[in-house]
Amino acid sequence: MNEIDIAIVGAGLTGIMAARTLTDKGYEVLLIDKGKSVGGRMATRRIGGGKVDHGAQFFTVRTERFQSEVDQWLSQGFIKPWFGENHPRFMSPGGMNALAKTLTQYLSIELKTEIN
Repeated sequence: MNEIDIAIVGAGLTGIMAARTLTDKGYEVLLIDKGKSVGGRMATRRIGGGKVDHGAQFFTVRTERFQSEVDQWLSQGFIKPWFGENHPRFMSPGGMNALAKTLTQYLSIELKTEIN
């Protein structure tokens, strides 16, 4: 493993966004999670030919900075509006875990690792 500048514990949406922001600024970042996949509460279970989000089914946007990220995800088809007018709820057509996996494609990740 290469030297890293920053280790982030937790690969939920907050950890993922922090890792992406820091990586985009040129830092070597390692994202660490105790789970077997990224996403935290953005968990999708596959049952037969279907999918069900058994963690977070949607997210909302409350800041302009996050909205700019969400606008990019919308244009790329990663997410779509689900319902809500004042604060729309957004969901991922492939399941919320698919969004987490898409957002971590270029990040360094270590899974199944507990930090005590």
